[in-house]
Amino acid sequence: MMERMPLTRRAMLSTLSSALFAQKPRHPNLLLIMADDLGFGDVGFHGSEFPTPHIDRIAKQGAQFSHYYAYPLCSPTRCALLTGRSPLTVGIHGPFGPFDKTGLPLDEHTMAESFRAAGYQTWMVGKWHLGLARQAQLPHRRGFDHFYGHTGGSVSYFTHLLAGAYDWQRNGKSVREEGYTTELLGKEMESLIRGRDKSRPFFAYTAFNAPHTPLEAPSERIAKFAHIADENRRTYAAMVSMVDDQVGRLLRVLEEEKIAKDTMVVFLSDNGGAIGASNGPLREGKSTVFEGGIRVPAAMWYTGVIEGGKTIAQMVAAHDLFPTLAAGCGVKPRNTKAFYGRNLWGNLVSGKLSAPKNVVIGAVGSFAVFDGEWKYVAGRTRGGDEMRALFRIRQDPSEKEDVLAAHPEVGRRMAEMLAKLEIGETLNNTGGPGESAGGGGLKKGGTKKGFKKKGAGGGPQVETRPAVAESAVP
Repeated sequence: MMERMPLTRRAMLSTLSSALFAQKPRHPNLLLIMADDLGFGDVGFHGSEFPTPHIDRIAKQGAQFSHYYAYPLCSPTRCALLTGRSPLTVGIHGPFGPFDKTGLPLDEHTMAESFRAAGYQTWMVGKWHLGLARQAQLPHRRGFDHFYGHTGGSVSYFTHLLAGAYDWQRNGKSVREEGYTTELLGKEMESLIRGRDKSRPFFAYTAFNAPHTPLEAPSERIAKFAHIADENRRTYAAMVSMVDDQVGRLLRVLEEEKIAKDTMVVFLSDNGGAIGASNGPLREGKSTVFEGGIRVPAAMWYTGVIEGGKTIAQMVAAHDLFPTLAAGCGVKPRNTKAFYGRNLWGNLVSGKLSAPKNVVIGAVGSFAVFDGEWKYVAGRTRGGDEMRALFRIRQDPSEKEDVLAAHPEVGRRMAEMLAKLEIGETLNNTGGPGESAGGGGLKKGGTKKGFKKKGAGGGPQVETRPAVAESAVP
């Protein structure tokens, strides 16, 4: 008779993890939380000077991503996340302005539509920023059963105004509510989770507009960061702490409802930080394709499946989320157009690394190409200088050493990869009031001149006089 060999600790953990995974519900809940313009260095698990205990909890009890990549600007990232497609091919090269008539094309299938078809309750609260001129472009017509929040690139945290118009709504109808937007969004999502149909799973997309400009926070919260000398940084820290509070609120709701172990929680940012932010050791920031503009904080918690306390070194990009999270939730994607992203669920669970192959991330004429150990940059710096550069990105995450001159053949090969990408015709301008392709929107208390409040493109689905949203063109 063959002697039974003792299990190693690794084998025991693997067996236990497999057993737990087997007991998981076929369709777990999915809580996807996205911050807006959160810098790489602005979470506790990346060494922030201000605490983010609840966001850190997701990373500690779950796992943090060391190489999660967004696109350089808001709208392109949101397109990539919700469609699994390249926004460069779709034609979303920059942020939608409040007077753009266009939006995410109506023939693009969204993640919410696939999850709803699989029986999920689908909710979105927060910032949409994928089209606002017609009701058909809004979230409650793009797969979400319920939408609450704002449609444009930014909004005043206290007055809820965008470019002089009131941009705060519930399912296409303007709602007049007082309160700080970050808290209102957390409260709404809590209500949805507590009032859910308990016989069905949910996909809850919470897209905070913080800490995007304008830099605004309650004075008592700002006072808690009086030790921070820079005024913008001090207000920014207060805004991030308000987001962290609401993350804690949602995690607490999951526990009180006894569904925390049956819920996958994902936290991330839509691009690198801008005014008031710190991108840590990474180069530059929002609107660029250097690491500070696209490599952002991200973490994932799924008890019994994603091993707690580990770091996921797999490169994951925003366009990978739809196919990856759908696989993790047992949802069949119903897209008819091919994904640009990859299903990396197996890599997240196993820890096995799959090198990037000809992955292009970019916006407003700047591009980064990832292939194996290499990152090729073609475009402009935040100062407007044109450049071409090549980096061994894992060895040089701060992009200090351009090795293009030493490896011209690699540069040529990656330039050819970029040239083969199908680039769609531009659907939007490069911003407007509350959004900037070049630096993250308005500074604290600032305004931008040169934009009319209404008429340059049909007007946004926000309330002026009266509420346009209630009488929009279908």
